[in-house]
Amino acid sequence: MVARWDTRERVPVSFSFDESGWTSLFSRPDEPTTERLVRLLDGDSRASFALWAGEFDEPMGAAFIQLEGSADAMTVVYGEVDESGARRRFARAHDAVGDDPPVVIAAGGAYTVGAPRSQLFTADEAIEILGDYLMRFQLPDPAQLREVEPVPGPTRTFAKTVNDTSSAFLTDLSRSYLDQLRHDLGRMRGVDQFAYCVWAVPPRVRTWRGLYRKQGSITDYLQSAGSASAMTVELRATQDDGSVDHWVVGKPGGSPSGAPDARVRWRDDLEEVVRPHEVFTSEEAARVYFSYLMTLRPPEGCTLRRLDGLSTSRT
Repeated sequence: MVARWDTRERVPVSFSFDESGWTSLFSRPDEPTTERLVRLLDGDSRASFALWAGEFDEPMGAAFIQLEGSADAMTVVYGEVDESGARRRFARAHDAVGDDPPVVIAAGGAYTVGAPRSQLFTADEAIEILGDYLMRFQLPDPAQLREVEPVPGPTRTFAKTVNDTSSAFLTDLSRSYLDQLRHDLGRMRGVDQFAYCVWAVPPRVRTWRGLYRKQGSITDYLQSAGSASAMTVELRATQDDGSVDHWVVGKPGGSPSGAPDARVRWRDDLEEVVRPHEVFTSEEAARVYFSYLMTLRPPEGCTLRRLDGLSTSRT
């Protein structure tokens, strides 16, 4: 059975499909387009769908519902702000909940998530859930919810830029910071998504328009190029004397000497030649990025090779 969404008040409802853009539905949100998009989720290039009340030019707030996975198996996560102002996330579960082990599902490129079978839904079930949520924009019966424990994150505000063109705030609204990084980097295919950059947002920048104005003038950042299976990680940082250094980051234990001979390719005609220990998978790179969010540095033990040929190691 497909839910028929019949909200009497025409509330602006915005949605994000695969986190690739924001659209606003100003009429009744029972349009076949919404249902079709849910059914299109494939766990790969189309792996997430989110809804929240608000205009299209407002970022997703703390109150939302998000689907992630494929039409055969997806998770449903709610966000809300409680009376104290704290943000909370809840995973939707079936009424009959057992102690079933987690199942790993594809959720976008190389990114995967684990959830008990009791927290996995088909597209038809998720459409029913969306319809219920759109009637009131409230959480369901607490018996159907499992609170997601919060994970500590950075105290600074960060932004992410994809392919040197599209910028957005990096948040932990729908995922922890580490999982958000795993998600973003795991979607790099070396073709349509081939570059990723994270940078600290300057004070007083609070809107998307502000990010776009700033993204071309940022001097300090962590960036990658390549694909989820093989990417580089580079750090650019301003020193106390005002000089700017640019390093290639390497995994702990790698040799800082020797000529680079590992090729990382993206698109059809671009490549970078680095040392073997300077080639990262998306999972490995996510740990480096998370360390950068917390300390503005790679993890202890990573090698840093300056692009002028000098090398250092964080020990």
